[in-house]
Amino acid sequence: MQRRKFSREFKIEAVKLVRERAVSVAQAGRDLGVHENVLRKWVKEFGSDPVQALKPGPGLIHDSDRGVQYASEDYRKVVQSAGLVASMSRKGDCYDNAPMESFFHTLKTELVHHRRYATRNEATRDIFAYIEGFYNQTRRHSAIGYISPVEMELKAA
Repeated sequence: MQRRKFSREFKIEAVKLVRERAVSVAQAGRDLGVHENVLRKWVKEFGSDPVQALKPGPGLIHDSDRGVQYASEDYRKVVQSAGLVASMSRKGDCYDNAPMESFFHTLKTELVHHRRYATRNEATRDIFAYIEGFYNQTRRHSAIGYISPVEMELKAA
């Protein structure tokens, strides 16, 4: 049996699910397809603040729409002080956000439109498991030659 590898981001999001959304380790493990003991280890590893554990490097691109909250000077200062690069589409240019629009279309057609969620937490867990467990791990993407992102990372390494 091949051992599954999880990205650091996946682990942190799993810990956030347990800590911030008060989902039990057992339930989160079942929802994400992760053994309970592994998830408990991650909770210990990333401590009380999993977001700080991520520590994105300088130059990470933060993409947003043209909403007033993202254009405010205070918000831009926070983004800049964190070492992030703000990215916002140009006024009237609908193609700037085409990759994200494509992603959300895929998410909806492959997952969301086929389910009825009883609660917001159930939807959050299911979408998180889809993105980190399938979309980023095994789904083949046309933009990278019909291979999975994991395969692409291995090729690039």
